[in-house]
Amino acid sequence: MSDSTPQNTGSFRKTTIKLVQLCAVLVVLGVGGKALLDVAKREMRHPAPALQNSVATNNYDEQFARTNERLTYLEAQLASIEKALTYVQNQAEKPPAPAPENPAVEARLETLQNRLDALQNSRSSADEMRRISLISTFGVLQKSAREGKVFESELTQMTSLAVTDSRLLPILAELQPLAKEQTPTLDALKKQFERSVRRRMESSDDNTSLLGNLKTLVRVRKEGNAEGDDDESVIARAETNLNNGKPEEALRELSTLSANAAPFFVLFTQMAKNHLKVESALITLQLELANAGGQTTTP
Repeated sequence: MSDSTPQNTGSFRKTTIKLVQLCAVLVVLGVGGKALLDVAKREMRHPAPALQNSVATNNYDEQFARTNERLTYLEAQLASIEKALTYVQNQAEKPPAPAPENPAVEARLETLQNRLDALQNSRSSADEMRRISLISTFGVLQKSAREGKVFESELTQMTSLAVTDSRLLPILAELQPLAKEQTPTLDALKKQFERSVRRRMESSDDNTSLLGNLKTLVRVRKEGNAEGDDDESVIARAETNLNNGKPEEALRELSTLSANAAPFFVLFTQMAKNHLKVESALITLQLELANAGGQTTTP
């Protein structure tokens, strides 16, 4: 019995080491190996009493048998886990099985796709018609405004067409206060400027003097790009800019008139500002329609 004890001790130690290795694998795989590993550690820490007492050899053999039994159980568990992992890996590598064909379902899907395409085409057609209508209405509105006509009806029609277009609506709103009145044309501005100059000169006539009598027959005033800050020079430069199609420059010059001369150009100034507002709005509308292809935003 004493000869077999060292041999059994070496086998026990080898078996325990293998048990610990298997338990470590099970800890990594998450199958409860930690608890079994704790048992193995306790058996490794307290093997000496069974070995030191030769009388307890039978007890040691029983403990060795139980360890072998646990080892067999762990080997079986490990084999089961490896088999499960292999199955999962094989399933992951397999391509997904094609869905079974169902003629009825396929036919319904095709019908729905056709209806969707038709709806999209119909919506595109509606957008195209709205685009054409917008451009056409804008052309009529622009012609009326630049000819000095009232354009209220054209503006109302264009606003209804652009009811969902956030780009055009603010510009059309700017024209609303001016649509009911005739827009001053460039020719109308020139005529009004001439009347303003005449009224100013008439108010400055001194009919009691020879010079005053002459002014009633011959109008004497500066013309062209006259230099100087006096009212006559300012008016002359303003008239030149207006004749060159630059009403905004004419307004800039008139803003420097003296308090005595400025009141004679109040009506002209208001007409010129309205003219510029309409022109600015028309140019902006034209650019928006061109840049966006005339398309409106649909909800």
